[in-house]
Amino acid sequence: MRATSPVYAAFAACAAIITVVAVTIAATPKTSDFSRTASIASQDAEALLAAHDGTSLSLALVAGDELAWSATFGAVDTRGTAPTAETLYGIGSVSKIVTTVAVMQLVDAGKVDLDAAVADYITDFRMEDPGYTRVTVRMLLNHSAGFPGTDYANGFTSAPFADYAEQMLAQLARSRLKSMPGSVAVYCNDCFTMAGLLVERVSGIPFTEYVQARVFEPLGMTASMYPTDPLEPGGFAPVIVDGEAQPPEYLNLYASGALFSTPHELARLAAVLLGDGTWRGRQVISPASIQQMGLDHMSGTLDPIASTAFRYGLGWDTVADPGLEAVGARGWGKGGDTVDYHAAFLLAPDSDVAVIITAAGRQVGSGMLSTLAQTVLRSAISEIHGAVLPPGASVEHDPPEARPTTGQLAAMVGSYAGSMLVRVAATPEDSLAVDAYAGGKWVPPDFYTLRSDGLFWSTTEPSRSLQTRSAWGRTYLVLQLAEPQGTFLETTILGEKVSPHDALRATWKERAERSWVIVNERSDSLLWNGNPTLTMADPDGTGYLWVTHAQGSTPVDPRDSDDLASMFVQLPGVNGRDMNDLRMLLREGEEWVQFGSATYRPVESIPPLEEGVVRISIGVDSAAQWRSVPAETRLSSTGDGSWRAYTADGDPIDVATGWGVLPAGSLVAVFGMAGETISLSAERI
Repeated sequence: MRATSPVYAAFAACAAIITVVAVTIAATPKTSDFSRTASIASQDAEALLAAHDGTSLSLALVAGDELAWSATFGAVDTRGTAPTAETLYGIGSVSKIVTTVAVMQLVDAGKVDLDAAVADYITDFRMEDPGYTRVTVRMLLNHSAGFPGTDYANGFTSAPFADYAEQMLAQLARSRLKSMPGSVAVYCNDCFTMAGLLVERVSGIPFTEYVQARVFEPLGMTASMYPTDPLEPGGFAPVIVDGEAQPPEYLNLYASGALFSTPHELARLAAVLLGDGTWRGRQVISPASIQQMGLDHMSGTLDPIASTAFRYGLGWDTVADPGLEAVGARGWGKGGDTVDYHAAFLLAPDSDVAVIITAAGRQVGSGMLSTLAQTVLRSAISEIHGAVLPPGASVEHDPPEARPTTGQLAAMVGSYAGSMLVRVAATPEDSLAVDAYAGGKWVPPDFYTLRSDGLFWSTTEPSRSLQTRSAWGRTYLVLQLAEPQGTFLETTILGEKVSPHDALRATWKERAERSWVIVNERSDSLLWNGNPTLTMADPDGTGYLWVTHAQGSTPVDPRDSDDLASMFVQLPGVNGRDMNDLRMLLREGEEWVQFGSATYRPVESIPPLEEGVVRISIGVDSAAQWRSVPAETRLSSTGDGSWRAYTADGDPIDVATGWGVLPAGSLVAVFGMAGETISLSAERI
């Protein structure tokens, strides 16, 4: 593995100059048993699981409308039992391909127009921003609707929650648009939850039932399912942590990322999309709709530099997969991740082959599976066509150092906002010091020097470079590095340059010294397994606020109001996803925070936990009440109530279910239904 610096790890992206030899594919394909591909895939799959502590993996290779080869790896229990072809995996956002097929079926039937307003079909769709009426169906499927991003409230739970889509619709009614509809293509889960609602409203059938009847049944996908009911043990691949199989996670974002399936069953969908849209003589989707899905829909949108990983089609992350383009092939790809599950779905339509990979493991990721999928398809294409593809390119460009002008340094220096804050400063040695603020802290800087090609190259990672690009009056910081196999450049826009303005107003400066805890998340939300606090800071003194919360970090601009800090970044791809406005609310005589769909109360005003039998009433608009622990206390439930404990900073305290000894200064979240009273027993020690 490549040694990485702290900033490189924070970036989680890449850049290099490499030479790739394109391969001319033979006009007449040869037959193949894919024995070489199977050997390569098996070796790489086993190595991936071993390197990243993965629990299990399942893979299927499709050629034409046939399953050419498949295999499973790892274990599904502590006894070492191997997964089977029928073992279900969560496929995360690969679910978006299924949702897109469902929408395109309605387009085929003349019931939906891709360029009609979403509000024509979902008549109760509203937003605070009047521009919502310009959001079209096409914009939902290519991520350009301008929605803030993802309504995370109750989205990831330990039990099914069927009302998520309607909850998201209500949240959008309280939200502004992040960008003008159709102008910026930035990854958006809410777009696909809305697409699922559209299917439901137009067809008159619940979304999950529609997909079951119109997609799964025609394809004979009898195992594939949405987790609308509790999952039965043994049917799905669990993640095994410290020798214990973990309970299943439930994504309630059905149309966006909740589907459970197998590579064997998804292979049939791949065959349909590779072909003419039929399966065993039955039309599932029209060829015209497949073609629409495979077009590059980023043309005309904000696109400072072509991303390698994201060239959105309809549903697809990319319709120009760089791992296949590097060897002269065309590829359509989609990845998916949840906490426990990961998937990659990659098609090479011109060569009539596809690969589907699913995996369980908390250190695995869809990017790793996509790299494996690219390797598998490159090998499969070479076997089909009798061409020998290059094993991978090497870095051949090492330009000499150059002395930067004052203008070249000044063009790079500044703060860049996206999914993290990146700060670029000039050093006395005329190089650049680059550090990142992520997770509420700065990581140590990396250093970059100018080369004769005009790019600034890392002094610790020789293949990594930085540059800026401008578009629509904005400046962006761009990182490039060769991907793991060295066959193409990964290009990532890290952030948008921000202009410093006046110092924070006194009201916001005071808030930046406080912290808040969430109150409206259901007790079965997986958010409670992490840190439920929200903090805000101005870490680089530019006058913007950096909000750190359970889902990550988000920049907001508080300059125009004492009550509203606005999302403002216009950043295509993924590093501009899931932005929200931050609003200050007056609740119970004090300031609370509304951030997206989450409501937070201030930690400083949490009342102390009394001793003895304690009765706590849950508010009518909340799911949790908080108490601070003034002295070491033994706490237990006396009825059906549940609670969780945290340090003063919000880190979870590991206690037994229903009882535990809590240290002084800790916090307790008590859960219940709105309006319910919960009884606990608190004994000082």
